[in-house]
Parts: sequence; C-alpha cells; structure tokens
Amino acid sequence: MWAGDADGVTFVLWADSPNTIGASNGSSGPGRSTFTTQLTGSNQAAVPLVAKTTDGTKGGIQIGDVAYDFKNGSVFLISTQAGKLQILQTTLDANNLSTDVATVSDDLAELGRTTPQILEFFERHKPTAGSN
Repeated sequence: MWAGDADGVTFVLWADSPNTIGASNGSSGPGRSTFTTQLTGSNQAAVPLVAKTTDGTKGGIQIGDVAYDFKNGSVFLISTQAGKLQILQTTLDANNLSTDVATVSDDLAELGRTTPQILEFFERHKPTAGSN
C-alpha cells in the first residue's frame, strides 16, 4: 500500500499478507496530511498506525508505541509470520517513486524484485508450514 500526492509517494507499507493493513482514513489541508489505519498479525490485536507529514517528505509514522521518521526511510516492510508483526523501516525513499496510478504498481514490483533489503527481509520471514 502506498500513500502520496501529485508531488510524490510519501510512504510505502509493504506487507506479506493482504489482511495485515486494515481500512484506512486520510485527511489533508494546507501544510498537513494525516493517514490512519491499523496493522494486524494473525494472533494479535490491531496495532494503530498514524502517518503525518507537512510537505510530503518530512514527517513520520507512529506504529503502536514506536515512532519512525521519514528522514531515515519511507518504505516499511511488515511481516506477520509467527503471528506477530515485525516491522523494518528501510533506508529507501518512497519519494523517488512515480505517483502515476497506471505505473506505480509496476514500479513497486520492480523495486521488490531488485532491492536486496526487501528480498532479504521477506526471505527471512517466509511462511512455514502451518503459519498464516
């Protein structure tokens, strides 16, 4: 899932399960944008997520009790294996991605196929027999 505007993608949440990211809600106005949702693992209560930015690049995400600053990266990898959420903030900058709805999915797929940090994370958190 990605969020952004015509100026660029603000952040990407990349999960190993389609049910990890709940329904989302967003609002924006002059000089601000807020996005809220919740994350869930198969055996875990929902964890709130709130992302805020003032300009599409500065800001961050609060996931549960942990705050992440976009200046350290804005692509987040999420695993739900073993019934719990495991989150990695990558050093990747989502603002380098296109916001063209027709191509953003292809751009993300290419990023996933060619970025060692993404490949290694999901290889480490591969589903095992009997896991979600």
